[in-house]
Amino acid sequence: MRGTGRIFKRPNSSSWWIAYCHRGKEIRESAADAIKEAASKKRGKFSDEDARKAADRLLKKRLDEIGADSLGLKAFVGPQQDRILENELFGRAASRSEAPTGSEP
Repeated sequence: MRGTGRIFKRPNSSSWWIAYCHRGKEIRESAADAIKEAASKKRGKFSDEDARKAADRLLKKRLDEIGADSLGLKAFVGPQQDRILENELFGRAASRSEAPTGSEP
């Protein structure tokens, strides 16, 4: 079925990845963070099948977000826009600490 995305493993990789399309472009995203979160919640052994299920839940979440975007309910924020880089974070903190204080013009 078209438009459902896919779950896959890259060659020589043990991690699951997801891929889906948004506005005509394929977006690929590692499911490693979602898998780690699911593993931390589960007690006992975390199998490869459990990891695949966690990747499947992430893919469904992304497809739901894209569906909400297409309905105009909430803008889709992809994995690249969702990420805050360390230099951006510390750059903002440094610029705030260097800002003049007091009543100087």
